[in-house]
Amino acid sequence: MQSEVINRTTALAVLFALQIVLGARLHGAVISSREDLNSQLGAAAVTENFESYLFPAGTAERVGTVLDASSVLGGQGPGLVREGIRFIEGHPAGDGLQWDRQTGSGAMVTDGQLILDFTIPTTHVGFDMFWFFALNYPATIQVFGADDLSLKHSVDIFDPAWPNSTFFGYADNAGIGRVVLFRDEGGELGVSPIIDNLTFGYAPVPEPGAISLGLLGLGGLLMLRWRRTAAEKARCA
Repeated sequence: MQSEVINRTTALAVLFALQIVLGARLHGAVISSREDLNSQLGAAAVTENFESYLFPAGTAERVGTVLDASSVLGGQGPGLVREGIRFIEGHPAGDGLQWDRQTGSGAMVTDGQLILDFTIPTTHVGFDMFWFFALNYPATIQVFGADDLSLKHSVDIFDPAWPNSTFFGYADNAGIGRVVLFRDEGGELGVSPIIDNLTFGYAPVPEPGAISLGLLGLGGLLMLRWRRTAAEKARCA
């Protein structure tokens, strides 16, 4: 009898975990690594590595409050930024976006809010983030839906000191309109984290067929039924 109770409890735990996983696939989830991001996007991946604009290594340049594929900087462009993304200096207004090459590699940072605005909503986004040295306040990352208003996810992360970096990624098949990064330093906004290798793309998570989860008998056997969608049936025909 005791083993039956244990089996049933275990099966219920598995059932609950499956519901969480399936729900995450449909409603958005954090992507744990760049490898996972690239695997999910495949050929749909677009990466902005901030290497197109040419200026001396070890320096940084202010490039205005909005930067996109149409921008021209110092006679260079358009096409300095990949299509589908624009960078915006959010509130409060500072000295503008800063294209940074002080670490030897191109990157982007700004005073206050750094807004990653997708001109067409994407389903996946990920980037590396760091700062020049360790800070006492974490960076806040907010992910908004396709309407640019619905907050889907918010997290505080201590970005490491260069040359180390940390990866953040997120996917939502309902669409991601923008990502906002900032740092609250005791009620006042400090500089945003520095970002590099911004990868994004549209590769919606397939909608599953009808899912049936249940338990069989007192032994707690788990039953999972998955009815294929019409598209899946057509591919198998």
